[in-house]
This record gives sequence, structure tokens and C-alpha cells, in this order.
Amino acid sequence: MTISPPFTGLNLELAGTEAKTLRAELDEAITFAGRVASKWGTCGVLVTRLDYGRFTVAISPDVPYGITCEAQNWSSDNIEIPA
Repeated sequence: MTISPPFTGLNLELAGTEAKTLRAELDEAITFAGRVASKWGTCGVLVTRLDYGRFTVAISPDVPYGITCEAQNWSSDNIEIPA
């Protein structure tokens, strides 16, 4: 299989409830995505928070090479309000 630049097929989803563990997993995913993105030098890493304990880490052509950008994509459907 041949992958042509820019490779944007990496989209990792992480979820967890333990902040320390989730932070470590995010750091590892960001490092991995950065290494993959560096193969072509055309895309950066986009970390998106989907919910309190859910994130995606992706290679994105919308982020400049060498940059890690954070975004939030919360939906009111994802938020639970305690009674």
C-alpha cells in the first residue's frame, strides 16, 4: 500500500475517566501523530475535545506543520447535567 502526502488518515479517539491516565494517553497519541505528520512536513496535529473525557488526535492539513492545535467540539447532546 502506498500513502501519498498529505496523509490525513490518522484519527485516534481516546476516552477515560482518570485524568492522569488520560493525560498520559493523550501525550503518547500526540507524539505518535507528530511523528507520522513529520514524514511529509505538510500537516500538523489537531487535538479535539469531544466531551469531558473524550478526545480525538488527528493529522490535519488545516494545522501548519510542526504545530499542535487544540479545539473543542462539544454538543449539548453530550453534556449530562446532574439532577
